[in-house]
Amino acid sequence: MLKINTLSLYGFTYTLKQGLGVKAETTTPHYESFLHNLVQLIGDEFKTSFSQETERKFCQVDEVKVAQLPFTGRREQHTLEGEYRRWSEEDSWVLVFNAYTIASYDKGEAIAFLKCMQEFLQPPEKLQTIGHSLVLSAVLESGTEGEIKEFAKLAYQHLIDNRGWKQEKEGVLWDGKIWQFWRSQPQQWQKIEPNSHLTLVFYRDRAQLDAGAKLLVNYWRPLWLSRDKILWAYRNSRQLKSTLVGDYNTLNFAHPLSELNLTELTEAIETQFRFKQGLNSVEINQTTIEIHLNNYDNYRETLIQNAQVNGPVKLDYLAEFSQQVQQTYLPQLQKDANSLRRCWDDIARLADTINSLLEIRQAHRDRTFQAVVGIFGIGLGTGGMVASASSNYVEDIKGISIGDTALDEMPFTRGWSDLHFVLGLSVFSGTLAGVVTLFIILAWRFFRR
Repeated sequence: MLKINTLSLYGFTYTLKQGLGVKAETTTPHYESFLHNLVQLIGDEFKTSFSQETERKFCQVDEVKVAQLPFTGRREQHTLEGEYRRWSEEDSWVLVFNAYTIASYDKGEAIAFLKCMQEFLQPPEKLQTIGHSLVLSAVLESGTEGEIKEFAKLAYQHLIDNRGWKQEKEGVLWDGKIWQFWRSQPQQWQKIEPNSHLTLVFYRDRAQLDAGAKLLVNYWRPLWLSRDKILWAYRNSRQLKSTLVGDYNTLNFAHPLSELNLTELTEAIETQFRFKQGLNSVEINQTTIEIHLNNYDNYRETLIQNAQVNGPVKLDYLAEFSQQVQQTYLPQLQKDANSLRRCWDDIARLADTINSLLEIRQAHRDRTFQAVVGIFGIGLGTGGMVASASSNYVEDIKGISIGDTALDEMPFTRGWSDLHFVLGLSVFSGTLAGVVTLFIILAWRFFRR
């Protein structure tokens, strides 16, 4: 029968602070609000009050880089102690939740303890979570490996995903064993689902558990941050590549570009701009993975060196992840980047054509506008000259036989005043001049073809 004591639950949450278009000044208020809510939650659940100075240090992430929020109390039938501890890194925030009870539990009691702790493990809303990993550690009093796996299965279903894990790796840490569970498909290191990691560690005694807790905070924490940044960048790049391919197919229109209207051409230019930004992001993610892979390997070596002080250590699966990144992730992103660059060459040529079409259509609209202005100008000028010239010869014009005949056909009568006569004659002359000018322009354009 499984029997454990000093069960500890850890939650490691890594949140993007800035980078890839995200600015710290926009994310900081949301994260500080999230921390204030945690203070309120702990106070309400455990009937604990914190001093203003403690709350300020915990919530002011720019002013205080590292802070703690300890608590003690009871939840349901469990007496526990714990804390939130946070770090403000250059591009991310790290929050570690820890709650433990020194009681001796069987499987059912341990699962009940974990279930009542779920509320304190939620990542912040409105922000990008880089990764969220859980750790269970305890002193093993009795139990077979089958009972341990059954406990791990139930814990995973309640804390992470009720479908259970798909992949697992086993290692040795001193006199105990360590397991890592996660979800991915179709193979162990491919398409790792976000926030799906659970690590389970059973120790021989309380001294080893305390030593293991120091390893978690000092060495596992930065190691998992580098791992989650790698997975986050890889996952985002693969999703972005799919989006960019869709944009590329949109830009390769099935029908001639000359048939597109101005709105469609403008949308094509905007899609071209998004594609360029996306391509830059893929390349940045590739560099990000290279940087954090190097960090990951350094943290891995440091972790193993410090762990070996207390006994034998076998954590081969950590090196397997590093090899997977080198052999699969980075080559895949390089392949994606090369493919997208070829697409960009096509898009650049297409963009030149679109820009030329836009310039031609703009020039055509400008010429049309100039022609309209010219026609109105000629009409107004002609009307003005006719009005000026005819104002002193109204009676003479009326006396001309051909003018007399024309007056009968015009919309103004002999009963009109001389002013009305001049204005009417001016409007008629201006309109006639505009129509003649329009026919001349149309004829000129026709014979130019």
